[in-house]
Amino acid sequence: MPALTAAERRRESFDLLLFAPTIAGYPRSHRLEHHDTEADFREYRRQRDWTAWKYSMRAAAMKLPTQSTDGHARCFCGAEIVTGTTARHVIEHHSNAIAA
Repeated sequence: MPALTAAERRRESFDLLLFAPTIAGYPRSHRLEHHDTEADFREYRRQRDWTAWKYSMRAAAMKLPTQSTDGHARCFCGAEIVTGTTARHVIEHHSNAIAA
């Protein structure tokens, strides 16, 4: 295998910093913050799961309830969802299933 160029080594180091595994689902850059509470971790995980769900919906070419005129949509898991209950659906059915 040929040796990496200086630019390739810098890129590899940068990628490792960005995509390094996290502890308890919280980014490496935030683990050193001593003022974070359990509530902060819960909120981070909730936002992470919500974002992953939205990206999964987009990847499946499914519309969000807010993108339809009647506020109804179908989740990629097959469940019928409406604008007012979408957050609860994501928490109950997708919180750990699609967390990265």
